[in-house]
Amino acid sequence: MTNTHIRTALIIGCNGTFGSSTGQELLKQGWRVKALVRNKNKQPDWLNAEDVVIGNCEQLQDVTLAATDVDLIVYAANPLYHQWHKKAMKMLEPTVQVAEKRKLHILFPGNVYGYNPLTTPMIDENSPTDAVTDKGQIRNKMEQRLKRASVNGATVTLIRAGDFIAKGADSSWINHMLSKRKNGWTLANPSPEGHKHNYAYLPDLAANAVALIDIDKSGYNEWNEPGVVASHQDWLSALTLLGLNIKSTTLPWWAFKLLGLVLPPVREAVKMRYLWQQPLLLDGKKMRAALGEKYSSTPLVDISRVLTGE
Repeated sequence: MTNTHIRTALIIGCNGTFGSSTGQELLKQGWRVKALVRNKNKQPDWLNAEDVVIGNCEQLQDVTLAATDVDLIVYAANPLYHQWHKKAMKMLEPTVQVAEKRKLHILFPGNVYGYNPLTTPMIDENSPTDAVTDKGQIRNKMEQRLKRASVNGATVTLIRAGDFIAKGADSSWINHMLSKRKNGWTLANPSPEGHKHNYAYLPDLAANAVALIDIDKSGYNEWNEPGVVASHQDWLSALTLLGLNIKSTTLPWWAFKLLGLVLPPVREAVKMRYLWQQPLLLDGKKMRAALGEKYSSTPLVDISRVLTGE
């Protein structure tokens, strides 16, 4: 009898939007999925208890133990927004070291922070980085570390995406802009009229990411997820098609600025306002061509139906 190897993935950051969605997609595709969880009281309900390892991703020994007999590490961990300077690189390093030593595959979700919308409004996989903020500089350092890891034996798949769309997630901007009221819904506009913004619907992003794992066999591989490009008016139109009563308002950035005086995470979020003022879009031709019919893309009206439950 031939032993069939069941591919195994370790999720670091399994309770976040990307980690949770990707972990569940891997299970659906026949993978075994393990997770490194810091707090035993926050074990995900979509995983078996025996596949949860209690530990800290900042500790090399914990990641080393959790990554026993795995083929893939999905790195989906993020420090609190105001702690990036202290923790982002420190959290990533153990995963990178383990992947280098054991020649493992890393799946990493990238973002657009490292680019300048004034010089590169449309990003492809060869666009030069030119970070506008300190967070962009940190993300670029993380990606440079992943590139070095690929030279040292790891395989890296970086999938760059826009703002996540995930129902109920606090980290998803659309959940702060779209709110239910007594007689309908309110959609707040954070941008100038006509501004187009890149979003990534998590079920699509996870499906595309898992499909790319089978394509990338070695080295450092970067992919742009084109996702959903939508303006405020596009969202209004999609929600209206569902027959919803929609009221359009303006996002009160002034209120966020005031909150930022006492809440460091809000203050850091306000720094990223420029992404809502100037277009910074992802060219996804490479991904579409590589995945072909496997490329997953959900229409905005169907995404709106999920968000509203209508």
